[in-house]
Amino acid sequence: MVDSLRIDKWLWFARFCKSRSLAKTMCISNKVSVNGTKVQKPNFQIRKGDRVVISYRSFQRDIVVAKFATRRDSAECARYLYDEVIVAEDPTLGRRAAAPIIRSSLGRPSRRELQSLAKYFGNRKFY
Repeated sequence: MVDSLRIDKWLWFARFCKSRSLAKTMCISNKVSVNGTKVQKPNFQIRKGDRVVISYRSFQRDIVVAKFATRRDSAECARYLYDEVIVAEDPTLGRRAAAPIIRSSLGRPSRRELQSLAKYFGNRKFY
């Protein structure tokens, strides 16, 4: 049986990423850390019992590697590849702020409203 596996493959097998290229991008952009060390390359080898922290936008998932897979299976099977670690922190940490209110009856949003929308949705331009 396999005793270690590439982090990008495991993220894809465990269905944290839709594709392996997205898993690779997450590793390169320092969104994944293993045992407190930031992963900078997708060929980083993980072992059973390693603690993986995945940061994406304002959310953070803290998991422990339980098993390895040899191929990508269904979501039900993928759930057994890891154990979720529940960290007692600030309950508002993972939540998004309330969505900005746009008055649709007044026509096009003002510059300030567009900027607040861009800030809420991750600095994407709406104009």
